[in-house]
Amino acid sequence: MTIYTCKGKGGRYEFISLSKGAGKSKGERCVIYQDVDSGEKYHRTLEDFNERMEEIDTEDE
Repeated sequence: MTIYTCKGKGGRYEFISLSKGAGKSKGERCVIYQDVDSGEKYHRTLEDFNERMEEIDTEDE
């Protein structure tokens, strides 16, 4: 499992899927990701995810 953290606030998140927008969101690509500890799901645009999230090393866990 690949784990990401937010560069600004931290936390541990797992990538769930990439969505394709429809209706008023047509043309947007969003990343769906989940907080590893709480299970809460979130989304960000693909561009925002790539700018704000970074993969972390979980090999020692």
